[in-house]
Order: sequence, then C-alpha cells, then structure tokens
Amino acid sequence: EGAEPVEEEGQREELLVPPPLDKMGIRLTKIKGDAISSRVLMEWMKFLIEKLSFEGMVDVLAYYVDLGWISADVLLKVLKYAKGLKSWQESTNAKPQGFLTPADHIRSLIYIEELRRGESKKGLEEEISKIYHYGWRK
Repeated sequence: EGAEPVEEEGQREELLVPPPLDKMGIRLTKIKGDAISSRVLMEWMKFLIEKLSFEGMVDVLAYYVDLGWISADVLLKVLKYAKGLKSWQESTNAKPQGFLTPADHIRSLIYIEELRRGESKKGLEEEISKIYHYGWRK
C-alpha cells in the first residue's frame, strides 16, 4: 500500500510514497479487529507499559493525540485493551524508566504505522536495533 509504480528508462520501479493522512492530518484513526492488529497492539502496549508504567502510557498516548499520531478514538480503544495489562504490570514489580527516548518514540511510530497499514513489518526489531545503534542512544 502506498507504493506507486514509476517507469524510468524502460524499467519499472516502485516509488515508496506514504499514503496520505486522513483529512484532519491524523496518522491512525482506527484499529482493525484482526489478529495481526491485535498482536501489534498488544506488543505496543507492553512496550509502553514496560518503559513508562500504565499511568505513563496514558500520558504518552495523550501526547500522541496532540501530535496527530493517533486519534482520540484510538486512545480510548488502546486504554480499553490496556486495562487488562495494568494488573500484569503491577504484578511484575518492574521499575519502568519513566520516560521515552527519541528512539523509543520512533519505535512507537513504527507500531502506529503497522496498525495503520494492518500489517506487521517482519524486521521491526532489526529496524529498532539500527536506530539504537546508529541513532539516538539511551
């Protein structure tokens, strides 16, 4: 999705053009109910809760609404799903770092894109490790 074929000197290539955002400029306006989207959503929530705690996840999701990364409807749906993870987080006795690095926000944006497209990127962890290795480090 989002790729447009381009003819150049007799060869056909794919030009990777991101699909347009919705009319309001919001990147993710709904989450599909399929298995792939549910898995991606659970991974994203687990990532945010491990980094921030449940309450911190709520704050960062509200920030993503302000940025136009997700809609208010998506925020509410994520919180509905995340209620079940709150007790899991409390039972782990883990101490979240309490903030997200720039690379962590990029990772969130990748999850958002996977949810928007309805597909899971096979090399997500590989891409994230490149960000940490070459880009913003903790």
